[in-house]
Amino acid sequence: MVPNEKEVLAKGNLTFEDYKKHNLHHHKKMMIGYFIFVFLVGLWLSSLFITGGLVAVIPLYLFFSTLIACFFTLVLAGLLHLRVRKEYSSDQLLQNELRYIINEDGINSKVRKSNTYFEWNDFIAVLEHEDMFRLYTSKNKGLVIPKRYFSTKEDIIFFKKLVTRNMDSKKVKIH
Repeated sequence: MVPNEKEVLAKGNLTFEDYKKHNLHHHKKMMIGYFIFVFLVGLWLSSLFITGGLVAVIPLYLFFSTLIACFFTLVLAGLLHLRVRKEYSSDQLLQNELRYIINEDGINSKVRKSNTYFEWNDFIAVLEHEDMFRLYTSKNKGLVIPKRYFSTKEDIIFFKKLVTRNMDSKKVKIH
């Protein structure tokens, strides 16, 4: 905890594993939608090439559709992983120590000599996961704050209270 009892300090270095987990959470819905779309296209393609009695071909349709959907979803996941690795390695600011001073007014983010201040209403969504918080300022931009950045569990609890107290409950998904 920062000497001032009304604010909390969170600091640390964002690792590639942290960044990879963030992107996994960020792209989860898209990946599920992609799988379903490719599965349905696979069903349609299977129906064009496999003919026969309905009872005999439905398991084949499902098998080939699942196989096709898994293959193309794994290819997409691999391409996303390569993109995430390239993004992380090319962004030197991400690899420096990040310091967040969080209080009733908002979050002050410091990286080297760069200083950015976010008011609570700048965030469109705050999501909690097992090991991190993701605070979005737009659909694709925001802050990733791993829980290990906080010194104590009390700091995490205080951060959650600040979020729930200062943001619309529709924008917050924390437990």
